[in-house]
Amino acid sequence: MNMEMVAVYPVPIHLVFIQHDQIKDTLARQNHLPLLIKCASEPSLHVGLVLQLSLEILWAITFNERAAQTLRNAHQDFLSYVEANYINSCEEGVKAAAEGILWKLETESVTKSKIKKQNSMNSSDEKYDIMISYSHANKDLCFKVHESLVQSNFRVWLDLQNMYGSTLQSMASAIECSEIVLICMSNPYKQSAYCRSEAEYAYARQRHIIPLVLEKKYRPDGWLGFICGSRMYVDFTKTDFEQAFDKLIKQIQFHRQKPTQSAPQRKKQLMHDDGSSSPSNPKKDNNTEQSSKDIIQVRILVSIQISSYNNGNAA
Repeated sequence: MNMEMVAVYPVPIHLVFIQHDQIKDTLARQNHLPLLIKCASEPSLHVGLVLQLSLEILWAITFNERAAQTLRNAHQDFLSYVEANYINSCEEGVKAAAEGILWKLETESVTKSKIKKQNSMNSSDEKYDIMISYSHANKDLCFKVHESLVQSNFRVWLDLQNMYGSTLQSMASAIECSEIVLICMSNPYKQSAYCRSEAEYAYARQRHIIPLVLEKKYRPDGWLGFICGSRMYVDFTKTDFEQAFDKLIKQIQFHRQKPTQSAPQRKKQLMHDDGSSSPSNPKKDNNTEQSSKDIIQVRILVSIQISSYNNGNAA
């Protein structure tokens, strides 16, 4: 792997490819967690977007169950460091990724406690008919759906900023207070760790889920296929908006006739990736040359997996 190849892939491409289960699994199995932890925890390495990139990759890897267990069991010092130093960061991308890591790795009891506290601070205790889970890449169509639903007298929760606008606790609270969750399916949606957190939480809390297709010929696979694959889609790409919206209203009316459980009666296991990694504690290294090598490595390791993924698909 030469540096010219690394330069071909800017940071957003790295984050797109890290969402593939095969790449997450390989990164976990090849014990790259210590390097990512080092890049996220040593200020001397925080050149450009290295901090945010490292945290976002770690967040994506937490959806690999074995990697998540390794972080919980062997890297509590790092998780404490993330909570102490990044959860209130003035950099929105860093703050969102740090919150995502902690959200994914915290126990259900801690999560419920935070949601209860969040709800107690909301004096209106507002309930919603519908919560819309979407990717910023599809915001125009999602905003149009939102506007039409509001005009049809539905109470709708939508994060208008979406990129980093609402905390995961606010999202979870919105899901708890909603009867129905619309999952706006597209490639960008599947590639987003934030969207995955929303969808998996809606599934775990047994909300009524209605998948919307917002990308031509899109069919979900992987984790999104597991959640939405057997459900009736409303495809906004095959007909004009009015026809698709009419179908959505019929689906909403159908689901509102069913009882909504406020909590699951049995614990459902979500589909997780399968991987392993060895524990290691982050170490401080002030050597400038070594720091540069580590920054390069975090880009190379993802680029190697991209190359392997592409070569495997081309075979």
